[in-house]
Amino acid sequence: MSLDLPAPVMGDLLKINQHLVVACCWPTCGHEVRLSAAMAVKRFGFNCTMAQARRRAVCSRCGATGRENRIDLRPCTLDLSAWSAREKHASNPAEYTADHLADTLFTLTKLLGGRGELGGDGPVARP
Repeated sequence: MSLDLPAPVMGDLLKINQHLVVACCWPTCGHEVRLSAAMAVKRFGFNCTMAQARRRAVCSRCGATGRENRIDLRPCTLDLSAWSAREKHASNPAEYTADHLADTLFTLTKLLGGRGELGGDGPVARP
């Protein structure tokens, strides 16, 4: 039995407040940036799939492109709040309506000082 699930889009990141990691795979560069869900949607569009975003991405440091398969895009696995929200949503999807998501984003924005972004944009510190 196969399930035909829709391809994940940038809007899915916003629904669960998960960051997007954009990394250059060129050996001499290694530039990596972590974008907030709001910034990923702003840059790529709400309905843009990961594959489409990867093709459009260009490294701001060395100029490598996703069309050359030199850019890696992936949801950030460090977002524990995103994992928690994903598990809650998977167990009871009817509970997570558009109104609930809008209220959650409004609350997060207020908690972060009303900046209008969910934060996290910028270079990722390597351990």
